[in-house]
Amino acid sequence: MNYRDAKAGLDWWQRYFAWKDKHMEELTGGQRPKDEPDVKVLRTLLFAEGGKGKSMAALTYPPPFTIVNLDKPMGNLLEQLPKTHAIRYIRIAFDDVDELTTQMAKQYLAVVNSAIREALKLGRGTLFIDGGHNLHEAVKIALLPKTDASPREYASVNAWWDTHFRRLAPKPINWVITSYAKPEWLSASKESGKMLPEGWKWTKSWMEQALFMYTKADVKPSETPPDRAEGMPQEFRGQITEAKENKSLIGRTLPRVTYRALFKLYYGELPPNHEELWVPNYK
Repeated sequence: MNYRDAKAGLDWWQRYFAWKDKHMEELTGGQRPKDEPDVKVLRTLLFAEGGKGKSMAALTYPPPFTIVNLDKPMGNLLEQLPKTHAIRYIRIAFDDVDELTTQMAKQYLAVVNSAIREALKLGRGTLFIDGGHNLHEAVKIALLPKTDASPREYASVNAWWDTHFRRLAPKPINWVITSYAKPEWLSASKESGKMLPEGWKWTKSWMEQALFMYTKADVKPSETPPDRAEGMPQEFRGQITEAKENKSLIGRTLPRVTYRALFKLYYGELPPNHEELWVPNYK
């Protein structure tokens, strides 16, 4: 090692200890770090096939909303929300293109990056990403080579997701991501009977809750369900598949998934300003 390398190493250690002395807290058991306030929010993944109430359930989360829609139009749902709900909304219309090019995908990521920055700047309410599986496709097309990518090249894809989730994690912001569901395959010809979320495979490492959404008619999918009588509810349901701080909830079913119901189940209390939350008409 030459003198220049040794000096550079010494400078790095000096900067490290200066940073450590400035940022490290002295705590005892029972105390919380000052930059980790006790704010109760939900960070939820909702996954299902189409038309099972994912977007509707997501809109029961607290306003103000920052919504990035990478799925079907949701105007019919947004117009049902109370006029007191503030919404920042952008739709990335994947259905307007025949093939998503690398340049287009990079432009889409720039839009998503900007929306997430806006949510962070706002610092409250809910960030709602509708169509997380479509966003993951855009991330891959934007960051991976057109040829078959090696596992090493996926580092850039993982870093894109990790960076955004890491920035959101300490903030008092609710997150909700919807994704399509796919069967779990035990082999090339055998399904397990379990459904898994499409999209970035590590999404659940950052989300606190995950729910598989379905309707009552899906209980016996091999049978043709009878026609639903006019005026009868569809009976949207959600089964909790992950609840990181309350494992006893895994496997529980909510008959109608709302933020209020999930928050009360998860934390044992009603959420703040629960009277202001939207409750859908599930008919």
